[in-house]
Amino acid sequence: MMNAPEEAPENASSKPSDKWPAYTDSKFSDKHLTKATSKIRTSTPFLTAANLIKMYVGIAFISVPKSISQAGLYGSIVGFIYIILMNVFCIYILLKARNRFKREVIVDLCDLSARLYGESTRPIMSMLIIITNSVFLMAYTMFFGAQIDQLMCKTFKTAECGHQHEYSIYIALALLPI
Repeated sequence: MMNAPEEAPENASSKPSDKWPAYTDSKFSDKHLTKATSKIRTSTPFLTAANLIKMYVGIAFISVPKSISQAGLYGSIVGFIYIILMNVFCIYILLKARNRFKREVIVDLCDLSARLYGESTRPIMSMLIIITNSVFLMAYTMFFGAQIDQLMCKTFKTAECGHQHEYSIYIALALLPI
């Protein structure tokens, strides 16, 4: 017969980590899969690594030639490997947090930060997410503006090029209703 867990005294320090559940070393279960389905859904380590690289680097593949010309072949390879390793490590941390709180409803990163470090971190995390998404949107807008400028110069053989900022403004105006 198991004893009931002891109640913490009211005056004890209440750090957010005191509320964390015990560590679980659970893995994703495939017990519900048949052997044929498991074979279809299971990938080789090489294909998994290729998908991770494609997923985490994304549109940066388009700028690989320019980064090689700026940093050199070895510098860009080292930078590429560093970015991949940092992304894989961050996903590893997120999966460990997911496994620790797998029986609780955690919808987004704000919920996770509130659960890990207390409710006071929710607005901070919300602001960080808004800032990073805004920076990503600005970077993509500038990237697409430069691509449209190159497309216009090459396709229509315009006399003047270098209007990427103007095209970026058009893209931003087109995105405003969204």
